[in-house]
Amino acid sequence: MAETKSTSFTTVELVFIAIVGVVFGLLNNLFGIAYTAINAFNPWLALLFTPFGIVTLLAAYVVRKPGAALLAGIINGLVQFLAGNPAGLWSLVFGLAHGLGTELVFFLFRYRNYGWLACFLASFVDGLFNMIAVIFAFGLISFTPLNQIFYMIVLASLSSGIEAGFLGKIIGDMLKQTGLLKSFLISKQAKTV
Repeated sequence: MAETKSTSFTTVELVFIAIVGVVFGLLNNLFGIAYTAINAFNPWLALLFTPFGIVTLLAAYVVRKPGAALLAGIINGLVQFLAGNPAGLWSLVFGLAHGLGTELVFFLFRYRNYGWLACFLASFVDGLFNMIAVIFAFGLISFTPLNQIFYMIVLASLSSGIEAGFLGKIIGDMLKQTGLLKSFLISKQAKTV
């Protein structure tokens, strides 16, 4: 008989996703303040500060089921909005963009590969989707030349792949080492490169 893999979330997984979404919702508001300060100094330098997608990468990396990144992104965006993020309702769009970008890559890997490359690519696409949302949210398309927008998207996506992808994986691995994640797939599945 073939082994079936459950794609529904357990209560513990839902609690983990919610906690990660809330904690990083508050952290992302603080990161947003730092981003705004950097952006005021040098907008191109601000594109290198992209830890915002850690939340969706971490949720996907630990839970390893379809929808984990998307749910974490939505919770994250909602918490940012409720905590008074100056972006207002756009916070929800940013959370959705992060979640969809991360989710897409793990979907393409059929939720079987969680190695360094997969985490980088998930956060790269997360950064890509988020930057597209940022361009529309702040109207950059109306006053920024298209070639600059292209470079902005590439730079922010690469930065997100490195920062959010690698930091999310490292945080997940550190949590796994504590033994707190024994009931999660991250602890049950074979190590992926």
